[in-house]
Amino acid sequence: MVLPDKSGVFSREQAQFLIKDFFDKHPPTSFQIIHQGERENATFAIGRYNYNQGQYRLLFLTKNNGHETLIHQLRVEKQDE
Repeated sequence: MVLPDKSGVFSREQAQFLIKDFFDKHPPTSFQIIHQGERENATFAIGRYNYNQGQYRLLFLTKNNGHETLIHQLRVEKQDE
């Protein structure tokens, strides 16, 4: 997982805490998917995440293990305007 101020491999609980903290601090004003696709058991999307003070590029990759779909990778990158 890559967030503007943290990156690494985290446990499910740590990741949930960090993601919630990020979205609490940067509530969205809009979100638009700009590209998406899928292949075998994986799906990805790239989006434009706007908030009051700017914009982030958000990329996420999910994988289905046969029982459930899980977030495999999440990247949130600050975009220059």
